[in-house]
Amino acid sequence: MTDELKPRRLRTNDLTWFDVKKYSDLERRTLSDWSGDLMLRYMLRGMLEPREDDQAIHILGQVLTTPVKLKRRQGSLLAKGLPCVWNRRVSDVYFDYGVLCGDAMREILEQCQAWSKQAEEADDKDFPPLPRIMDRAWDDVLTEKHGDQWMREQVIYVNLHASDQQLLEDFKDWLALKRITKNMNVPRKHITDQDLHEWSRYRVLAFIDLDLFCCATRSSISNATIGAMLFPDEYDVDLGERIRKVVRPMATRLMNDSFLSTLDEQVSRAERKKP
Repeated sequence: MTDELKPRRLRTNDLTWFDVKKYSDLERRTLSDWSGDLMLRYMLRGMLEPREDDQAIHILGQVLTTPVKLKRRQGSLLAKGLPCVWNRRVSDVYFDYGVLCGDAMREILEQCQAWSKQAEEADDKDFPPLPRIMDRAWDDVLTEKHGDQWMREQVIYVNLHASDQQLLEDFKDWLALKRITKNMNVPRKHITDQDLHEWSRYRVLAFIDLDLFCCATRSSISNATIGAMLFPDEYDVDLGERIRKVVRPMATRLMNDSFLSTLDEQVSRAERKKP
């Protein structure tokens, strides 16, 4: 890497605008608040990493000015009350392949094509609703049109003749292997108030914002400098090592898409239970 391409290393005097006191209200943030805070930053990183994005830089400037003063959102950004498990729909198959198999599907294919044409010509206000057939489970439609012999492929198979205990044990083994192969970072248990306390204690949101600033400015900050900025009143600990061993890994975990989806689902479930 040439010197021109290396990120510029920032020092404390380059970061006089940063004030860790802006993050002092984190202890009062709810799980829903944290979900919104982290999701916004995750989306900003996605906008900043491939190239400089003026809109993302503008939003980042607002975030850095008031990092924890975002309004508490109502409802989940991702889950929207949907179930965690669902069938592949006719629309999913059509969007993936553009065709539907067999002469018996010709009428359905024509409905899908007609809807796609309307959707291309419509604006946001007049966007056509999805036809009922496109919202139906693909496996159900296949069974109706072709019989059980077409049910050769499923997302997951379940042997209903097996005992409950065997099904649960085998499903846990399958799930663990699937998550390993997909490198999914999913919490093993519900996120608790103690987790929120730890995120606040180690000022992980402030670290994420500094990391976003470096991403936007193509620069870097040493762990020692970040440690001194986040914990200005602590002197009896190696703050650079705290950043390296605790804060940075914690931030990486929180900014993972699988983790954020799980966090969002937990928030959504809690909100659905409210009267």
